[in-house]
Amino acid sequence: MFFVVYGASAMTDSYTHLHAHSCFSFLDGCAQPEELAAAAAGLGQGALALTDWAGLYAAPAFARACRAAGVRPIFGAEVAVPGLGHLTLLVKDAAGWRSLCRLLSMAQLAGRKGEAPVARELLAAHRAGLLCLTGCRHGALAAPLLAGDEEAARAAARQLLMLF
Repeated sequence: MFFVVYGASAMTDSYTHLHAHSCFSFLDGCAQPEELAAAAAGLGQGALALTDWAGLYAAPAFARACRAAGVRPIFGAEVAVPGLGHLTLLVKDAAGWRSLCRLLSMAQLAGRKGEAPVARELLAAHRAGLLCLTGCRHGALAAPLLAGDEEAARAAARQLLMLF
């Protein structure tokens, strides 16, 4: 089962957190999926995106917790793309769920233990139904901007625009 990014919600849609890590993102998040859903509900948020690092391991627990809390779950993952840095990929529809599952599985199979980079060619071939955010401070835009390199950020933005 998947839930899309778009659609009505029982709660207010004034704010939706689109980049949250659970304890399934080792060394990057510490909250259980149930705690994240409860916190979103407590804040009156109608939806929440779980974007654990290179995996969808928490998706079943997150879906159950969100359903119980009346919060619309949004599924995604944060991935590393060589030459672009970190990207956050959100599932938009059934095609997006398939694309993200394929990307993550192929990256895990091709990578070494603890590393699962998503090749740009793989991302280009399996981008249907996905929305792309530029990630965190290690992202395609933030990292060069933090280093003062506006041109590199513009080049990365152009590459992402061509991909998505």
